[in-house]
Amino acid sequence: MNIQDILTQHNLEVVDRAIFRDKDHVMRVKDVHGRHMIVKSECIDPWQIELLRIAKNMEHTLSFCVPDIVYSGDGWYVMEDIDGVLLNALYDTEPERCIAITKQISDDYQKIIAQLQNDYHLDGIYDGVAQWHMAHLAQWGASLVDADIVDARTLQKITDSFHALIAQRGNDLWGLAHGNIIGDHIIVAQGAVPYLLDLAVVPRCGNGYYDFLRALDFFFLRSSLDVECIMENIMRWMHMYVQGHEVEEVQNVFAFRMIGVAGWDIVHCKTHSVKGNRAEKIQKACVLLQEFSS
Repeated sequence: MNIQDILTQHNLEVVDRAIFRDKDHVMRVKDVHGRHMIVKSECIDPWQIELLRIAKNMEHTLSFCVPDIVYSGDGWYVMEDIDGVLLNALYDTEPERCIAITKQISDDYQKIIAQLQNDYHLDGIYDGVAQWHMAHLAQWGASLVDADIVDARTLQKITDSFHALIAQRGNDLWGLAHGNIIGDHIIVAQGAVPYLLDLAVVPRCGNGYYDFLRALDFFFLRSSLDVECIMENIMRWMHMYVQGHEVEEVQNVFAFRMIGVAGWDIVHCKTHSVKGNRAEKIQKACVLLQEFSS
C-alpha cells in the first residue's frame, strides 16, 4: 500500500511533510476531527510495533512513555502526535538534565529488550555482528584518512585495538540496544514524562551501555556550546554514568562512535545537523582518537 492509499483509507490530510531530518517518509497529518498524527512509511524496525506494545504495557515501570499507535500495516504506521520539544533543543541550556534523562531512558530500555527476548526467540540477531562493526569502522575511518584529518597509522591502531577487544571479550562485548536514544528521538514537555520515538532492537558493542554512549556522541554533534566544554562534560558524564566496565573497553566503544560521528556524519555526509564550530569539532574528535590510540 502506498502512502496516498493509507491517507485516503483513513481520511487523513497532510499538514506538514518531511518533518524529521527532511525525510519524505515522515509527515504530520490530521483526521476529520482535526486531530494531528504522525505517519511513518519507511525505515521501520521489524520489531517496532511489538516493542511499542511492550513499552506501553510497562510504562508504569519506566522513566518514559511511548506514543500510541493509531493505525499500522506492513511497513507503515500512524501514531499520535506528541506535544513538546525535542530533547536536543535543550542541549545548550539544560545539558545536565538532558544527559540525566537520556541515561534513565537508556537504562530502562533494557527492560523492554529483556521482555522482548522473554516473549520471542530472536534467532540470528547476532549473526555477523563483529563483521558489521569492523566494516563500519573501516568505512567511517576511511573518510577521515581520505580528508587528511586522521593519518592511516592512527586509524590502524584504533582498528587493531577494537579487533583485540572483540577477541578478548567475545560474546560478552555484544548486547541489544535501541541504537538511537538521542536528542531528536526524545520529546520533552514542561513537567511531563519524556516520550521515546522509533523503538528498535539492534546488536551493538558496549553491552548495556551502548545507547548512552551513542547519546553522548549525538550531544557532541548537536550542541553549540564551546567544543572544549562539550568534550570535558562528555568525559565527565562517561566517568559518572558508565560504571562497572573496564575503562579501556568503554574508550574503545566510544572511539568507534566518535569515528562514526566525525568520519561519517561531519566529513562524509557533511550533515547540516552539526551545531557549533564544525572544524573545531573535527579537530577535537581527532585529538580524542589519538589519545585513545596511544
